[in-house]
Amino acid sequence: MAGVFATWNTGFSATTAATYKTFLQIVAATNQRVMLTNLSVLTNDAVADNVRVRLIRQDDAGSGSSAVTGDKVNWLDTETLQTTAIKTPSSEPAVVTRSEVVLELSVNEPNGLQSKSMNVVIPGGSRLGVQIYNAVGTDSMSVHAITEE
Repeated sequence: MAGVFATWNTGFSATTAATYKTFLQIVAATNQRVMLTNLSVLTNDAVADNVRVRLIRQDDAGSGSSAVTGDKVNWLDTETLQTTAIKTPSSEPAVVTRSEVVLELSVNEPNGLQSKSMNVVIPGGSRLGVQIYNAVGTDSMSVHAITEE
């Protein structure tokens, strides 16, 4: 890791009742690993009930997604970001059949999961999805991630 940190923000999008939905997918550049160092999931509801967040390895981008532009945390860094990201595909990406779920978290905090520190490595050329499950499906959620490359 070269110490170049970037932020990725999806903006708010509706959840789907009782279904995991990919909100953010981080794509590591070929032959360059990236580390997810921080994750926040925000909701527009006062209490996030029965909400789960999971990090899952995915094989493709699905379809109907939009690009997410990463912003360098330190704008003085001269390196070009190699990592890319997409948000809210209309059809879910395929998942890797082996060890697909990297981490699963329950969110029972007001306004969502606030700033969870972690060190999840995304190997070069692979994809890591941030999926949200909402039993009710009425909330709009937003994902904010920080990566290091």
